This record gives sequence, structure tokens and C-alpha cells, in this order.
Amino acid sequence: MDDAARKAVEHLKDIAANYIKLSLVDAEAAADPKESGRGLEQVADAMGKAWGSLLVQLDKELKHYLVLSTLSGTFSTSQQAWFAWEKELYAHMKSRRGFLPLTQGFPLTMWT
Repeated sequence: MDDAARKAVEHLKDIAANYIKLSLVDAEAAADPKESGRGLEQVADAMGKAWGSLLVQLDKELKHYLVLSTLSGTFSTSQQAWFAWEKELYAHMKSRRGFLPLTQGFPLTMWT
């Protein structure tokens, strides 16, 4: 890993340790996202050897996303050879399964 990449990783670790605060699902808002504007959203990304995702919901002021849960995983050697769209789809599939206890029964918007 080069110096720029190492600094970027350290910066992300700092953000995670000091700025991300986990929140609880606002079930009433999640049940009617068209009215509340605060549905549940799954954001997943995949790249190289790993994938990661967040389950988020907007705060009551509709200004900031609240992190409800996070997931991540790695790809096997054969999975690393997949096309980018296959990795992204896999990340969403694994995230959907992992977040199911929090999202079941609610509409879910998925972003990649």
C-alpha cells in the first residue's frame, strides 16, 4: 500500500471512530417513506478484494444520514475475478440478507 492509500485508510478509520454514531430504526418513518421522506436505504460497494455496506435513514430534519448498521466481507480468489457488476450485486445480496432483521416489512431503497 502506498503512502497516499495508507493515509486514506487512516482517515477513514478516524472518521469511523470519531464521527459515526449508530442509531436505531425509526420504524414509523420507515413504514411510510413517501410521507416521511425517511425510508431505509442500503448503500453497498465492492472493489478488488472486499465489499462493504451501510444501512442508513435520514434524520428528522432530513439533513444527515443516521447509520443503522454496517456490514463487510471479502471475496475469494475466484470471486475476485468477477466483473464489477457481479461484485456489486453480490455485495447487495449479502447486505440484504444481513440487514434483514432490521429491514423486514419495510420498503428499502438500494444504492450502489
